[in-house]
Amino acid sequence: EQIRLSQRVEQFELIAKVDGEEKVIFKGSTVGYKRICKLDIPILAQEITIRFLKSRCCPTLKFIGVY
Repeated sequence: EQIRLSQRVEQFELIAKVDGEEKVIFKGSTVGYKRICKLDIPILAQEITIRFLKSRCCPTLKFIGVY
């Protein structure tokens, strides 16, 4: 997040589209200045979506990386 604008995200989930179907692969709370979401198993996805479920204000993410 853009921490200089304050921490805003309170709850989120990552959704992967695998073979045309969406599946929640991670649920988390705050993001802060650096959040790493480690998955238990590897996933080969066509799309990854971040869904913000609860935030104090409009989320302002600085960087998103998928490795």
